[in-house]
Amino acid sequence: MKKSYIVLIIFGFLILSLLPAYAQVQFSFDVDYWLARGYLNWTIVGYDYDWFSRFRSELDWDVNSNMIVFHGKVRPVSWFAFNASYGTGAVQQGICTDTDWLLDYSTSIPWMQTKNASSGSSYFYNCNLSFRLLGNNSAIGFLDTFAGYERASINMVNTDPLSYIYYYWTYYGGLDTYPGLNSTYDIFWRGFRVGIRGQLQPVSFLGLTGTIAYSPSLNIQGEGFWNLRTDVDPSGWRFYDYGTGYSWEYGLGLKINPIEYLSVEVGYRGRILRVTQSQDWETCKVKQDGFFIEGRIAI
Repeated sequence: MKKSYIVLIIFGFLILSLLPAYAQVQFSFDVDYWLARGYLNWTIVGYDYDWFSRFRSELDWDVNSNMIVFHGKVRPVSWFAFNASYGTGAVQQGICTDTDWLLDYSTSIPWMQTKNASSGSSYFYNCNLSFRLLGNNSAIGFLDTFAGYERASINMVNTDPLSYIYYYWTYYGGLDTYPGLNSTYDIFWRGFRVGIRGQLQPVSFLGLTGTIAYSPSLNIQGEGFWNLRTDVDPSGWRFYDYGTGYSWEYGLGLKINPIEYLSVEVGYRGRILRVTQSQDWETCKVKQDGFFIEGRIAI
């Protein structure tokens, strides 16, 4: 499914909610800006036949991954709802550290380490069925459980300048090299998710919200392209990694209701992805977390 379809579905909920036949259906539409920091690790191991040694190659990204997130919810009856979220954003002002070790030599000093500028993009979407466990028609809060499906992607691009930190175990501290670098690294994951979502409303205009979601079995794919590795392929070296793993998503917010149909929420949100089984990756981890501010219209 294309990403644009998710946005159309969410806006379709808004149109349906305004039709007379759906006059009793509850609907909410939220937009938030997520000031997220991002971290991505990609580590593989293998054997270097030039050096006749085992090796470990590790890529670490430290980036800003701010996102705009759209949420839509339709509640046809008090105890059941369907909701969907879609987030997209640019990954900017990043640094990628590429470190290689030859494990039959020294494991403490890298054989080679480089740093370079990095940027890219990120998106995710999820669709969920939600069931109200507690607080049906309650003014002081509620507790929901939900189950659904998620898909996400992070796409990174490493570009000039590239600086050596270590080269052949010698510390250089910075040496511009490799002009024309334009390598890409993409990670996709998808799978089912379950979770709980709650709200505590001690007074009519103020509430606390919380969400925890868990995806126990995700299919994860990585695709890398090193455009300067013409020694492997004249057009550059493309490689793929596959695995399975899990993810956690969590959030805590303070919700303010200035008027009946409008609310504003500020809080903290994060998500963590880990690869647990793979023939290619030794480790792979994605983390995004940071503060968000959200506006909500409820009908």
